[in-house]
Amino acid sequence: MGLFGFGNNNKNERKLSFGMGGYTFKANDNYISYQSIYGKSFRVVKADIESVSLDKGGMGKNVVKLNGRGTLLAEVEIPKNWAEKVQDFVLNEIRK
Repeated sequence: MGLFGFGNNNKNERKLSFGMGGYTFKANDNYISYQSIYGKSFRVVKADIESVSLDKGGMGKNVVKLNGRGTLLAEVEIPKNWAEKVQDFVLNEIRK
């Protein structure tokens, strides 16, 4: 099993990681997933995601929100300088 229980050797898996692996976003053909060393995680079906928005979070942080069909599918608060990279990562994945 790989880091944070996401372990598989799926060659179609893409990964975006920050803070020496403390915040890890992964995508495969079907899902976008997130895991932090702080125990927070989510897994969302890519086809359900219609948009990704950024809201102001706590000091130096933004809240990344995955939205679909008028509902909030998942959200995570991360350091501001990483939030736009996460937004781009997810948007690129759902456009594939």
